[in-house]
Formats: sequence, structure tokens, C-alpha cells
Amino acid sequence: FEVSDPEWSPDGTRISFTTTPTPRADDDGRSDIQILDLATGRTTRLLEHPGPDESARWSPDSRQLAFRMGSPDRVAIGQGKLMVISALGGTPVEVAPGFQYRPTPLGWSPDGSTIYFTAGVRTTSQLFAVAAKGGSPIPLTNVEGILAGVTFARSGLAAFTLADPTHPAEVHISKGFQPFQPVRLTETNPQVGELALARHEVIGWKGSDGREIEGILYYPTNYQAGRRYPTIAMIHGGPSGVWTQSFPASWGNYAHVWAAKGWLVFQPNIRGSSGYGEEFLLSNVRDWGGGDYRDIQTGLDDLVRRGLADPTRMGQSGWSYGGYMTAWTLTQTDRFKAVMVGAGLTNMYSMYSTNDLQTTLEEYFGGEPWDSLDAYTRASAMTYIKQAKTPTIIMHGEQDTRVPIGQAQELYMGLRKNGVPATLVFYPRQGHGIGEPRLQLDKMQREYAFFAKWVLGEETQPAAPAIP
Repeated sequence: FEVSDPEWSPDGTRISFTTTPTPRADDDGRSDIQILDLATGRTTRLLEHPGPDESARWSPDSRQLAFRMGSPDRVAIGQGKLMVISALGGTPVEVAPGFQYRPTPLGWSPDGSTIYFTAGVRTTSQLFAVAAKGGSPIPLTNVEGILAGVTFARSGLAAFTLADPTHPAEVHISKGFQPFQPVRLTETNPQVGELALARHEVIGWKGSDGREIEGILYYPTNYQAGRRYPTIAMIHGGPSGVWTQSFPASWGNYAHVWAAKGWLVFQPNIRGSSGYGEEFLLSNVRDWGGGDYRDIQTGLDDLVRRGLADPTRMGQSGWSYGGYMTAWTLTQTDRFKAVMVGAGLTNMYSMYSTNDLQTTLEEYFGGEPWDSLDAYTRASAMTYIKQAKTPTIIMHGEQDTRVPIGQAQELYMGLRKNGVPATLVFYPRQGHGIGEPRLQLDKMQREYAFFAKWVLGEETQPAAPAIP
């Protein structure tokens, strides 16, 4: 088994930790909390539950633990609930019934009366407090950004990081939360102040069925009202990922670079995203390529109606599930001039037996592919490959086990055999993401050059060195 998240009991006699039954990614949802007694060396499971159980935090008197417990019916997808249980085991008690978001317990107040936890709330993350005996959570923060890494001193002082779309994460402290007045302690990226950064806006629109959908929009740094701009739609992974008001400075989200080059950047939190409640999170179960796809299209329609997006100069990109959604999109519409499919799922039937997350696919598609053939076939881009017309660049890690490289090869062959311009790039040594800085740079520059060519009609040469 695998071990993670060790926590000393305050009295120093025990250590709680989380285990999964095997190192396989597919078993992550079957996690258990165990207690090691240091005097005897004996380890016991805190409770018998299919899982996932995780993030255990001791009460000050070492008699109880707060933790997050997932649904036994959905071990791979779902939000989980905040629970408290005796350190000796027994029946756990839910302490924040009806809480809408995914709670992550952080710790207890010194007197043991309150439990603190964080949760993603739409495009932000916030800190909450709830009575240890149960009750309605009280929000302690209301930041327009991302609060993370919260720790507490015995005095009650809190330390954490804060980030937003124009400020990278920096360490802050707060002496209290009523009111919440964070004090910044670090400035690790002072050069950011010299950059021309994009203005951003959290936007909302109605989906095709009337559902409220939200996302983040970055404006070109040279934005002028009344002009339409080339638009890139970026689709997050997951599918339970979410675009947040964090600082976009990674190979997968470099919105400020696009904005500096004159693009409108559209990041939709389509149905199935986290941060909007469990009903929204599960609303794409057995519906990949359905409502989620239409949420992207209605969002773009809204940007066109608002006079922001140029409908003749649009592109779409995505990684993992975002790559799935982009592969699906290019077989459903020709509104885009170019797309980038990153580590994308393209044939759900072959994907099932070759990847490392069968349980996740079973929960999203309602069973194994041989028992749910119609569901897997209907949601596969390869089923509709003859409808594809959009120039496509496919990017994939050479050693990806989450989405094996066969998914990229199937899409590439299908596009080429049907006369669609296609480029396939495998990144050596990389798994489901790109970790080496030089390869990250190559990905960003190669991706932008492809969109500049097909969307803007500009020939640009990537400046990154050749891949070794």
C-alpha cells in the first residue's frame, strides 16, 4: 500500500496517516485513515468504509479527528463531507450538513470548539469555520483569488498564501478574521510589476438548457472597446477541474501571454467543474460531449453577441479532459480555425483498457465499455472523425499512462486519412503533464505558432531550442 499525510497527535502518542491499498492511480479513491500507536507499534484502521477517507486532523485533546469522507457509491468522483470521529473509532458524525462545496479540514481552534477548513468556491478558494459539534459553516474570508496553505500558530495567528490573476502567490499572515486583513510578508516575483498584465473578468451566461454557467475572461492588453478580437477558448482538465482566479503562469495556462499578443482568452467552467456544488459536479455524468460541449459554444456565442470575440478568428485548446473536449469539438463544429488537443482522450473504448483510471470511466459512463457500448461509442471523437475539418496540433507526453499515446495516434491517423491538416508532437520522457522547463517552453511556443498560422495567417517560428 501507499502512505501519505502523516499527522502527530497533539499528545505525541500516535500518528494518523492515509493509505491507499495499492500504488495504482485507480485505487486513490479507496483511501483509508489509519492510526499508529507509538507505544505498541500497532496500526489500526480508523473506520471501515469503502472510501475515500482522507485529510485527518487531530483535535487539541487528541480524542477526535476531523476528516473528509467520500461517498461509497462514487469513490472516484464527488465532493465528500466534513466528518468528526473518535480517535478510538466508531461512527463518524457529519459536522457541516448541507455544505455546498468540497471541504478540506485544516485544524481545530485551541479550545477544540471549532474546526477550520478551506473549500473552492466558484473561481476562488475561501476559509471557513464550523462548530466541532456541528452546525452551519461561517465564511471567514471573501478573497477574489486563491487562498492556500493555511496553517495556524497556537496564538491563533494564521499564515497562508494568496494569489490572484495579477499577483503570484505570496506568503501572508492574519491576526484575525473579523475583519480579515491579510498582511503580505514576501515578494518573490517583483519583476511581475514591470509586466503589462491583462485585465480579467468573471463572466456568466446561460447554457442551452438555461443553466447558469461561469468562466474567466482575459482581455487583450491593448483592448479597445468596440473592437473584436481573435479568441482562444481554453478548456480545463478533470473533468472536475476548474479555472480559478489564480496567477496564470504555467505551460497549461499562460493567459497573459496570449493577451499580450492581442487575443481574448476565454476559460469556461463548464458543467462537471468543481467549485459549484455536487449537483453541478455530477451534471456531466453519462453526458461527456453533451451539455459540457454546448456550454462552451453558448459561452462563445455570448462573447460574439457582446461584440468582443471575432467569430472568424477563433481557436480552442485543452489538456487531458480539455484535450478530450477539444477532440470532440473538432468533430462537431467547424467554427474554429485551429485547435490544440493535449493528452486528449479520443476513443473511449480503447482508452478504458489501456489507461490507469478504469473506476473513473465506469462512474462517468455507467459501467464497463462492453456493458455500456453505446455510451462509450457515442462520446468518442473517433466515432465522428469523418466530420472533422479543423487544422489540429496534437501534443502528448511520450510516457503518458493516464491517457496513453495510442489516443493521440488514433486521432492523428483519422485526421490525416481524411485530409485534415494535422501535426503530432510527442514530448520525450514526459507523462501526463510536461515537467521539463525546456519542453514546457517548446509546448507554449509551438502551440502559439500553430494558432498564429491558422487563425491569424501569420507565420511565426518557435524560438525554443530543438527537443533533445
